[in-house]
Amino acid sequence: MPKLGESGLAFAMLGMLAGSLLPPALGQGANPIENCLMAGAALPDAVIRECTLAMQSSDKAAIPAVYLGRADAYVRKGDYDRALADYDEAIKLAPDTAIAFALRGEVHAKRGDYDGAIADYERAIERAPNLPSAFSNRGLAWANKGELRLAIADYTKAIKLDPNLPVAFNNRGIAHAARGEH
Repeated sequence: MPKLGESGLAFAMLGMLAGSLLPPALGQGANPIENCLMAGAALPDAVIRECTLAMQSSDKAAIPAVYLGRADAYVRKGDYDRALADYDEAIKLAPDTAIAFALRGEVHAKRGDYDGAIADYERAIERAPNLPSAFSNRGLAWANKGELRLAIADYTKAIKLDPNLPVAFNNRGIAHAARGEH
C-alpha cells in the first residue's frame, strides 16, 4: 500500500489563511505573521524562526495559523514531535479548525500511528464534512491497517466530493486489487 505523500495541502491552506499564495521575501518589510504564513517553500529553519517571532504578536486571531505554519516547517524537517506539539496548540486555540486536525492526522500517519491518524481525520470530517482530502487520507490510513473495505468507502466518498482527486482513484484501485477485485 502507498504511504502518505507530500500533498501540498499545508502550503495551500496556510496561504489561504494568510490571504495570498504569493510569498514575500522573509524579513523584508513584512510583519512576522506575514513572514510566517507566506513563507511558502522557504527553508524550514527560516520559517520556524519567523513563526516563533510571530507568536509574540498582539494579533491573537492569527496565532493558530502561525502554529500551523511552524508545524508545517517542522514536518518538512522531519521533526514530528515538535510538529505535533504545534498542531496541538493550534487545535487548543481554534478547536473548530478542520484543517488542523487533518494536518495532525498526516503526521500521525507518517509516524505509522494509523489509529491516531484515523481519529484526527474523523475530527476533521466532523468539522468539514466536504473535505475530500480528509476522506482520502483516512482511506489510506485504513488501507495501511489492512481495512480495505473501509479504505474503499473513504476513497469513494473523496471521489464523490472531488472527482479530480487522482490519488483517491489510484488508491481505490490499489485497494480493490489487493482484495482480488479486478
